[in-house]
Amino acid sequence: MFHESEGFCVRCGECRDGRPTAAQRRVQSNIGKTFVLLGLLAIGAAVAVSQIRLNGAYGSMWIKPWYDETYSSAGKTLLKGDDYVSWAEMGGSGLCGIGLLAMLVARLNAGRRKAR
Repeated sequence: MFHESEGFCVRCGECRDGRPTAAQRRVQSNIGKTFVLLGLLAIGAAVAVSQIRLNGAYGSMWIKPWYDETYSSAGKTLLKGDDYVSWAEMGGSGLCGIGLLAMLVARLNAGRRKAR
């Protein structure tokens, strides 16, 4: 039920022109914040694991055997832990990027609605 002077339904809040409602934009923004948080947790965990191993802090007895496992590639001996940490950091960065994009889309949708 659309009112003549309003651009949205007074019962459900749906926009007359199909743009996202305030509730939908809040959901988009919250999804974005969740992705950013998950990304930061992944990056933080990767950095923490490498620092625990390097500094011999409590817990290094569990991390060292997993981290110090080696493999050979192109004639070089590499640590598997370094690869895992770099993949976790890249994955965390990707999650942060997706989250920031989702929050940007929510913000742009809010700006479009106010402008019209």
